[in-house]
This record gives sequence, C-alpha cells and structure tokens, in this order.
Amino acid sequence: MLRVTVCELPDGAAELEPAWAGLVQHVRAEAADLVVLPEAPFDPWLAEVPAFDPDRWRQAVVAHQRWLPRLADLAPSVVLATRPVERGGRRVNEGFCWSAEAGYRAVHEKAVLPAEPGCWETVWFDRGDGEFRPADAGPATVGLLVCSELWFFERARAYGRAGAALLVTPRATSGEWPDRWLLAGQMAAVVGGAFSVSSNRVDPADPARFAGRGWVVDPEGRVLGETCAATPYRTFGLDMDQVTRARASYPRTLVG
Repeated sequence: MLRVTVCELPDGAAELEPAWAGLVQHVRAEAADLVVLPEAPFDPWLAEVPAFDPDRWRQAVVAHQRWLPRLADLAPSVVLATRPVERGGRRVNEGFCWSAEAGYRAVHEKAVLPAEPGCWETVWFDRGDGEFRPADAGPATVGLLVCSELWFFERARAYGRAGAALLVTPRATSGEWPDRWLLAGQMAAVVGGAFSVSSNRVDPADPARFAGRGWVVDPEGRVLGETCAATPYRTFGLDMDQVTRARASYPRTLVG
C-alpha cells in the first residue's frame, strides 16, 4: 500500500507559511510515502502577467531556491512538484523529485504552455524538451503531466505502457473548469491504467482565480477523494495491484 498526499496551497506568500506548517503536520501524522505539491508553489504565479519582467523572474527563481531546503520538513516522504529554473540559457518550468536519500532531481520540463489571460506561460517559459519519461520516485514509478499537459491523453497512455503507476499533475488552475479538470484526471487514469494524483494552488479570497481541488483517482477513473477548504490536505492508501489489473484489461489492451 502506497500512501500519497495531495494538497491545495495558497498562492499568496504570506499565507503559505502557516499552510506549509499544516501540511507538514498532516504528512507526518499520515506517514505519507509520497507528497504532490502544486505547480511552482513557492511564489505567486508568474504567468498571470502578460509581459516578461526579469526582476520578477529572478524573484520567483530565488524564492523556490530558498524553499528547497524546506522540503526536508516532509521527509521521509518523497516530494514531487515544479519550479522555475534557467537551464542553458532557457527558462523552464522544471518538474522535480526530491527525497532525503537522493536529494533534488530534475525529471521533466513542461512542454505544453498556454498563452491566454491568466496563463501567459509562453511569455515566461521556454517550451520543455518534449521528453515524457517515467521517473523513479522512490516507492513508485511516476509520469509527470504538468497542468495543461494533462489534456494530452496519449501521454498518459505512453506513460502507462512505459511502467508509470502514478500520473502526477501539479496544477495552477482557475475555478473556470473545476469539473472538467477532474474529468481530465479521470480520463488520464483510465487510458494510462494508473492512478491520477494532483495538487493545485488556491486563492480563498477568489476561487475563480485558483480553485484548489487536489484529487486522487484510481486506474478505473473512480475518484477516491478531493481536497477542499475544510480539508486542504488528504492522504490515500493506494493498492498498486490495481495498476497491474488495469494494465491487463480494456481499454489498456487496445493496440492502435
């Protein structure tokens, strides 16, 4: 049984500290093996601004660098999230895996970048390398589908066929389509034959801005649970035998 924690964390820097303390307390009490954080969780969301600002970019990079040592607060859990980084002159939204044993490892670069109000990601980031490789996350093999990448179900199928047992989706999504985002997680789980796990930012003062609703969905698309304002952190025990059974059944057995 793999114990996985999902959460919703506030977008505002002032609110993040007490929320983090609550998450740490929850993760320790629940003895989580794996913790999924929202997309770029340690600084207000860059991509709301339609014009690039180098000072604002550096602020976000530094804020995430400063928070990385705090991941040890969640040990011995393995932690998955993203952060803004510069790699070889490129600005990327980098998915990472952290553990007390292995430290920080970059495992993915976000490749699907929206360009619309609230999500001017092409302004702030370069497109990732286009690689979608499963990653070893300690007790599980995972595939990252960062936010908008979740809608590309062929990636979920490919991850499943490559052995990923969890499809991990850090998000920064608004309240415009809360049910559709969950539906996307359910579809990804079904086509990939894997658990879909996701955490999101939240703005309690304006849920239309960031909606929260982290989730865990099993490989048959059943919603095991979601986060909400009253329960912003939730931990679920996942039966990995469900993945084995799902992979041997329709529609995962289809060959296109």
